[in-house]
Amino acid sequence: MQHKVTKFSIADLALDYELVAKCLNQHCRNGQYRVGGLCQTETSVFFSFETNFEAPRQYVLAPFTACSDADILADLDTRWHSGFSTRGLIRLSDSYLGLFEIPVDVVDLNPDTDTELDEASDISVSPGRIRAE
Repeated sequence: MQHKVTKFSIADLALDYELVAKCLNQHCRNGQYRVGGLCQTETSVFFSFETNFEAPRQYVLAPFTACSDADILADLDTRWHSGFSTRGLIRLSDSYLGLFEIPVDVVDLNPDTDTELDEASDISVSPGRIRAE
């Protein structure tokens, strides 16, 4: 089993969480890895990747509509009914992002460019990224 960790700053996530999600999907190219979890400090979020033995997954970072418990619960329920599994919550200054996962077909992993992820160029957002050894 292989393991790697990638770090993004809270500022990166606040600035362009969609690009960070693309980076996560790039790390999981063709279903080889999956996000095993995330850990957050005051300034950074660490995403842990593990070898994937199941169907490929696609990851989405999406803001919650509001910060109350009831609103977050409603968003989680809506995502679940749409086929997403919740993998984590990230706190920005006054809001939250959810990390959601959904199984996908390998050919459709990179819909923005109509290419499979192994054909996509490497994406890097944070210079503090920790590479796998």
